[in-house]
Amino acid sequence: MGIPDRFQDTHWHVSVSNVVRESLSLAGRDGTQGVVGCQELDELDEFRLSAYESASLYKEKTKKWHDRKILSRDFKVGQQVLLYNSRLRLFPGKLKSRWSGPFLVKEIRPYGTVEISPLDSDRSFKVNGQRLKPYLGGEIDRGTATVALAET
Repeated sequence: MGIPDRFQDTHWHVSVSNVVRESLSLAGRDGTQGVVGCQELDELDEFRLSAYESASLYKEKTKKWHDRKILSRDFKVGQQVLLYNSRLRLFPGKLKSRWSGPFLVKEIRPYGTVEISPLDSDRSFKVNGQRLKPYLGGEIDRGTATVALAET
């Protein structure tokens, strides 16, 4: 009983013959090696299951921690918000704020999209709601600040 010619030089032949050789070596003449091999396979299966369980527990704990850190951002139409400028990372100013605005919320769309417009114009644009934060009021000084130092 030989192996057909089309399977002689393939990877399939090598892998099947290796599996058969290993299974024959596990089942010894007296049968004790076969029992030991089965016990090792059972231990390997138990180890795999415990690793799977610990990985799923780790995923659950990480998800809970991540979900606790997410802030709910519920905006209302007419609310003033600040917009995060992610392009500022390319040309960072040491003390320059990355938040621009205030902007006015025009419309809230599904999937976290918010339509905003500047206070002084009617043009509007859509942004991801995660890039916004509520504007709490007050003046934003965009100029330079001077600090007078006292002489001692």
